[in-house]
Amino acid sequence: MADIELTTVPTEGTIDFSNDYLWINDVSETPDAINRITPLALSGQTLVDLRALADPGVDKFLFWDDSAGQLTYLTLPPNVVVSGTSLRVMEVIGFAISDETSDLTAGLGKLTFRIRGGQFTVTAVYAEVAVAPTGSTIIVDINESNTSILGTKLSIDISEKDSTTAGSQATISDAVLADNAEITIDLDQVGSTIAGAGLKVWLHGYRS
Repeated sequence: MADIELTTVPTEGTIDFSNDYLWINDVSETPDAINRITPLALSGQTLVDLRALADPGVDKFLFWDDSAGQLTYLTLPPNVVVSGTSLRVMEVIGFAISDETSDLTAGLGKLTFRIRGGQFTVTAVYAEVAVAPTGSTIIVDINESNTSILGTKLSIDISEKDSTTAGSQATISDAVLADNAEITIDLDQVGSTIAGAGLKVWLHGYRS
């Protein structure tokens, strides 16, 4: 295999094959508009331009495919994301807070459960109902060890069934839930005319 010699730190140019099986930087050419050395990797005995694998907005894993004898890539599925130098598998945890038909009632500790399988970082929270409230909104709080994890609480607007359409969107003030932490769901407010029914709460996030 040939060696690579870069005698200076180049700001532009290409890597050219020279004598004595040596690749050297040649600043006489500009390979592209960004004026940087072309990113190369070894595929078999051929140097390939990794930018050919680029697909803006889609994270990939580069790997050697031995059966094909070349570099190729895996496209990550929607629930797997790259976060800095870590690979995150996104999870969705859902809980039923009531049955499907009984009127919701306000109160503390409508559901209690514990985080299992490791620390869980919450990236988003949602709520939905089978029967929409009227007269007033539904307001839901999520607590870790009796302290709310929300800055702005979850709400479902009048005549709506989903928190994603709420005029006031929930914000997360304590995203990291400890392993084995006790989580409680409070129902701070229900509809004043039709209370609503069939409440579910969803936590989106990842283990760490």
